[in-house]
Amino acid sequence: MKKTLLGSFILLTLVLSGCGDNHTHTHESSKSSESHVLTKAGDKTYDKSQGNIQLLSVSNKSVSKNIDDVDYNISSVKLLKTEATNKNQESRYETTFGDKWESSMKYIQVKYTLTNNTDHPIFIWGAGGIDGSGTQYDNNDGAHDSLQGKTLQPGAKMEGLLLYKATSLDKKNFDKEKMITGLVDIKSGDRDIKTIEHATIDLTK
Repeated sequence: MKKTLLGSFILLTLVLSGCGDNHTHTHESSKSSESHVLTKAGDKTYDKSQGNIQLLSVSNKSVSKNIDDVDYNISSVKLLKTEATNKNQESRYETTFGDKWESSMKYIQVKYTLTNNTDHPIFIWGAGGIDGSGTQYDNNDGAHDSLQGKTLQPGAKMEGLLLYKATSLDKKNFDKEKMITGLVDIKSGDRDIKTIEHATIDLTK
């Protein structure tokens, strides 16, 4: 049941927040979304599974980082605000973020691609984030990474979606968002031959 709620939350987040806008870095410009796809800062919508949703800030600046032959390519970072209107919606958020529902939930959505340039399969542990106020959220403790638990073959790439809480609505702090990469185990059969440690990526600079 938890996996079903979590999967539907992430899928809806992708659809509702949109991924195809051409704005490099915009802030709030009041506009109501009729198509349920939020592409511009200030767009709002309502979804029966998530409640009221507003896109507060968005950056489509490309950010890349190589860590021991594993490439992280960030393509989109969004600050979203949600307000649940019933207990089922609150339950979805609590399942996703592993944290108690608050009256108004703010979270960061990071769309990224992970590429395995090593000669071995890699096992991916969940990433986390640091919000604009400096608060850190780890996977399953205020954050969720869709690539958690995945195995990526040599030379392959995979798209991921990282969600983590944002405690501040001050959009000036949006420029301070950071991703904490998850541990990556380089495998040889059932044996780990190396573990790539955590690293921090500035998301909007």
